[in-house]
Amino acid sequence: MPFEKVAKAKDIRPGRTYGIYKGYATVGLANVEGSLYAFDGWCSHGGNLIEGTTVLDGHDVVCPQHWGSFDVRTGKASAFPCRIPIDTFPVRIIGEDIEIDFPEGYPPRASHDEYEETIPS
Repeated sequence: MPFEKVAKAKDIRPGRTYGIYKGYATVGLANVEGSLYAFDGWCSHGGNLIEGTTVLDGHDVVCPQHWGSFDVRTGKASAFPCRIPIDTFPVRIIGEDIEIDFPEGYPPRASHDEYEETIPS
């Protein structure tokens, strides 16, 4: 799938998460110490939004509903009660534009039932 322009680099401040809306899907965009990461904007545990109003703890985005978290680099659940990983997407900067490589057909995203549940380490 070709990369899609989603934001300007100057607008995405370090230590914050932002919501990117693609159709009816919400994708989180995080700036961690100058590196950008894109991830599914919904918590796989409680179905709460985990973009825009969430806390970044290092590379972990923390869900405000039950305080579980996910690594924005990999999507892996990193704190209980979250156990099912979230999707992540490749990000690049071209000039001043941030682009995300969404998979073909996104949205909709795969059912959570397609993921093997794992306990965070």
